[in-house]
Amino acid sequence: MQYQYFCSIEDIGKLHEDIRHQFWNDFLLYTDKNFTESTVLISYQPNTLRKNKIQIDYEIGLNSLDHFTKTSGFRKRVIEAGRYVRFQFKGTLEEYKQFAMKIYFYTLPALGLCRRLGADIERYVSIETDADLMELPKTLEIDYFVPIH
Repeated sequence: MQYQYFCSIEDIGKLHEDIRHQFWNDFLLYTDKNFTESTVLISYQPNTLRKNKIQIDYEIGLNSLDHFTKTSGFRKRVIEAGRYVRFQFKGTLEEYKQFAMKIYFYTLPALGLCRRLGADIERYVSIETDADLMELPKTLEIDYFVPIH
């Protein structure tokens, strides 16, 4: 499923978290919730109509249709080929926000890597949550891929 929204750089932290949570709740309405792995593609683009905002495209998917209870509105998506650097994360949602920022501000520059155009990929390997899916997850295990030259 594909979602899109606009956000200023200053508001990206908290707003991004709230919007993502809503996207996941919407997405889960189409599944049996028994899948073990999911993938998210995130693309950031400038917006010519709203100069102080960036456009964020957020796509959530599964590797097969087996866990979908409703299949309308979905499409097959192939992840763009190319070089990616992989980072592994295991921790809380709050720690994950800091993790993503550190990748861009510290780790990529320290490794001499340059990001290329393309979507970041989050592969959710494990999500620990209560039975109430309306609550934010307690811990996450994520493989995070950044497209590089």
